[in-house]
Amino acid sequence: MSQASIAGQPATVRRAKHLRPPLVPGGVITALAHTLASAHRSFSEHVAQQEGRAGYMAFLARAAPRYLAMLDNLRVEHQRLAGVIAALRVKLLRAEASQWESLVAEADAVMRAIADHDALESEMLRDALEGA
Repeated sequence: MSQASIAGQPATVRRAKHLRPPLVPGGVITALAHTLASAHRSFSEHVAQQEGRAGYMAFLARAAPRYLAMLDNLRVEHQRLAGVIAALRVKLLRAEASQWESLVAEADAVMRAIADHDALESEMLRDALEGA
């Protein structure tokens, strides 16, 4: 996932925080659900690109084999984060407007975790390129 797409997601969630639940129940929850659906698609694309045959992880394994164990950890983290996003999306299906603040907090936490994950990937790539 590119920095721009990750950086855009938390901002979208932060902007959504300033909304107040509308008179129509579930409207705010629906907006957050759409935001998370977009984040889920972006993250899934990120994982497919990163873990593909010619992706980031294949390159890094060849360029910096010292990172092999960390690459395994990143793969596990990909699965964990995808599961957390999916679980939150399911939770949103059953949510009520009164749960808005806690759901936004959960969404923010997920987006921060994805941003931290991406930062680690970027740092590893920079290190591998500098050492090449």
